[in-house]
Amino acid sequence: MTSIRVPIVVALGVLAAASYGQDLSKAEMSLDDVAVSWHAGQGMSIDYHGLPVFVPYSAQHTVHDAGWAQAFYSSREGAARGRLEQAGDARTLVISDETEHFSFTKTVRLEPGGQIVIEHEFGQRGLEDAHLQLGMRPAVPWLDGAAYRVVTQEGEESGRMTYGRGDRRVLWSRMTEMSFGSLFGTWTLSSTHGMTLYDDRDKGSFFLGWDQELADGETYRERIEIALEPATRVIEGVRVADFAWEDEVRDGSASVRMSLASAEGGPDAVSLRLTAMRAEEEVAEVQETAPLQADPRQVELTLALPEPGDYGLRLAVLSAAEEVLFRQLLTTKVVPLMRFVPSLSLYTHETEAELLITLNERPDAEELMAELTGTALGGRREVAVEGEETVVPIDLSGVPDGMHEVQCRLMGDGRLIAVGRASFAKAPPKSNEVKIDYRSRGLIVNGKPFFPFGFYTHRGQFYDQQEPQYVLRLEGAFGFNMICVYHNFPDEFRREQRPVIADFVDHAEAVGMHMHYDVRQITDREPSEEVDATLSEEVEAFRDAPGLLTWYLSDEPAGRGNPPERYVHHNRHVKRLDPYHPTTMVFCVPSKAHQYAGGMDILMVDPYPIPNGPVTRVADTVDLVDNATGGTMPIWCVPQAFGGGEGWAREPTWQEQRCMTYMAIAHGATGIQYFIRRPPHNNPFVDGMWAECRKLAREIRQLTPALLSHEPGPAVESIDGDGDLHLAARLHNGQAYVVCVNAAHEPKSIRLQCSAAPVEASAEVMFENRAVPVSENGVLEDMIDALGVRIYRYRVGEVEVGPVTLDPQSLVRNGGFEEATNPGYPDACRVSYSAQTGASWGTDPLEAVEGTHSLYIRAPADGKGLTVTTFPASLAAGSYELSLYLKADRPMQAFVGASGWRTWEETPSMTVDVTEQWARQAMRIELPVDERRVHVSVRPENRGVLWVDAVQMVPMERVRP
Repeated sequence: MTSIRVPIVVALGVLAAASYGQDLSKAEMSLDDVAVSWHAGQGMSIDYHGLPVFVPYSAQHTVHDAGWAQAFYSSREGAARGRLEQAGDARTLVISDETEHFSFTKTVRLEPGGQIVIEHEFGQRGLEDAHLQLGMRPAVPWLDGAAYRVVTQEGEESGRMTYGRGDRRVLWSRMTEMSFGSLFGTWTLSSTHGMTLYDDRDKGSFFLGWDQELADGETYRERIEIALEPATRVIEGVRVADFAWEDEVRDGSASVRMSLASAEGGPDAVSLRLTAMRAEEEVAEVQETAPLQADPRQVELTLALPEPGDYGLRLAVLSAAEEVLFRQLLTTKVVPLMRFVPSLSLYTHETEAELLITLNERPDAEELMAELTGTALGGRREVAVEGEETVVPIDLSGVPDGMHEVQCRLMGDGRLIAVGRASFAKAPPKSNEVKIDYRSRGLIVNGKPFFPFGFYTHRGQFYDQQEPQYVLRLEGAFGFNMICVYHNFPDEFRREQRPVIADFVDHAEAVGMHMHYDVRQITDREPSEEVDATLSEEVEAFRDAPGLLTWYLSDEPAGRGNPPERYVHHNRHVKRLDPYHPTTMVFCVPSKAHQYAGGMDILMVDPYPIPNGPVTRVADTVDLVDNATGGTMPIWCVPQAFGGGEGWAREPTWQEQRCMTYMAIAHGATGIQYFIRRPPHNNPFVDGMWAECRKLAREIRQLTPALLSHEPGPAVESIDGDGDLHLAARLHNGQAYVVCVNAAHEPKSIRLQCSAAPVEASAEVMFENRAVPVSENGVLEDMIDALGVRIYRYRVGEVEVGPVTLDPQSLVRNGGFEEATNPGYPDACRVSYSAQTGASWGTDPLEAVEGTHSLYIRAPADGKGLTVTTFPASLAAGSYELSLYLKADRPMQAFVGASGWRTWEETPSMTVDVTEQWARQAMRIELPVDERRVHVSVRPENRGVLWVDAVQMVPMERVRP
């Protein structure tokens, strides 16, 4: 747990960031228990003894016109740079930025004894109507109920702040001095410019700042001084010191500690009451009596809080007559100590389920025991928790169909330290079932690992357009496997267009794009019999569709203030009707997303940083929601694929898009859904950026087995400690994969070390047709572009391959489809499209009878398949056997033929029946004369997916009888 303590004795701090003098996008410095942290595009925070005094405010400098109709500059754009300096005992951070119309330099100096001096220098050029809003956000605990003294132009005022939101938003204006004291300490601020304090406790902070008109060409200088003092206070005759509490609980117990003494004339005893609140509900309370003497006495109150989540703590100090002498509102977060999930969200043909207990960190306990209860277990079960993962098997033979919940109580040395709940469904097998694989947090579709990669499309009444399937024909060939059409239209239109929608969903599946089905126009409503009936009608209409992937329950509900309980109801309703497909919601307020965890299976986030912030906002957002949910939910990311309007002045560049996509994946996202595609040229209109999205779809398809691997991932780090590099590593099938993403806007040399030791001295740089050396202890050295991505692959053991071996004398080049210089497309092949451009083809790493890849060809309709043809081979006159292996996702027929350049009057060919199992097909070819250009062609004749592998052309004398 993290203890927040405000002692009387202070200690000398040290610089805690990169080297002095470097140009930085983020920095930290500390001195005398005061810490300053700054991140470009996110703002600056000030902590005292580990407690936030000022929280980050991304738009601290905002230049606008008088009517706030236009913003000319905002520091949230993230282009500012910082520099750390040291002079004697002082530490200094200099932050500056310069644009066409506005420039500023902000100097923050830490001095011994808890003193902070902030100097601002700024000015604008070329604007006729310009005002600067300069703001800071004081943390709520320091001001909530604090004793205050403020000096304004009207005079001095003192008293005590209210608890909770006050009766007005503007508390004081034109303040030049202010002081706020509470149990945490006292901060005093003086400013050369009059400041206004706004009560924004409902938003989680206060706002302190000023608005100032800026003349063209003039330079302004303002100074703010802050003094921080430790907490030793006398309140209602009680002397309080050394106040401390846990703002993060990691062992199931939240404590508040302090020393109490009786001041002159004070009471002989007090009672202390500590209450834990979750939302508006009291969940735990403890009260103790504390005798008081002149000498300080240590007092500690402890509450058991084993369930993860956000809590409010109310501390009240009471007189003997139960009158409140003073109180303090606190907050704490119970961090998920363990990850308790089933191996799958749904069990159909499986005979055994598994419950997984994984410790996010090891608690301080000698003996760990899990107590499991649930009807699926047939009673109570105790399991010793040892190692990284504890697996609890459940025999499903006696478990009835339906939803099942198992509770896990983690005991440490006999004390309850964590509680978790795992839910899974059991149902008969179904052809379109979709399962969450909680080991990888990916999906399982058609029995295979599935990494959803697609996009939103359209708005409004889309299905009444003349060509609603245009987007499928346009994008179906590029490797996307998911689509989400916005269904923001009335119920009656939905009913009228249901046949058209059903046809769209069917055709989406035909081109390989599963439907992330939008029902949020229904589920955003308050539950009622009428809403339940409408939702039932929609789910029952599409739950059997082969192309259904997931149910989309809401778009940014926290941002609109919709309560979590609404979606818990709708989620349960959907799962009763359809246990075969997971549910999702997307969040623009990631700090509140975990509050909705009971209303969905998959949590999505949509950080849109371009150009208003750094690309690292993607990583920060994914990390935030993943940590808040304890790794129990799949996280999907919605990268920004729009711009030029609203609050986003431009679309991302292709480099930014590539960086954001891989950054999300490196931080654990297992699904990507771009916002938004409006074909052919609307959103995005930057064709190069959308071309990169298409390329990324192909790359992620190739990486899916590694990204969703069950093997424990190796550690990887930057040897130079480069904070701009975002790293991840995976192991799959005897190979290590290392992902490196550069968040900096400049290229750099990189040195990475992966804990997986290689068995060869070379690592492939995937998708770049080159290799780099890898040392025997896993060190890779390379360069990386600005906002660049590198993916390295090298062997660490034996690679399992298919059972078929190619004849080395085969005359078909790349007949195993293992060579693919361009991501997803096999070398030595070409394609002929039919009239149906939604057909697709490429390499498939999930199916192989030889090597690790095969060729797939997807036909969206009977007679609409494309033809893939091999590179021409030179054959001497004689007899040959053409052989290949074929498999399909459903029974179909396939055409196989050989064609020559000049002599064949009739092309040798065959039409074969293909099943769902690999089978060898062969035919004899006679060449009367030498032929320089002999091709092998394959085409599916029916709707579905055809897999092809081990294509060979061998002289008959080499063919074994």
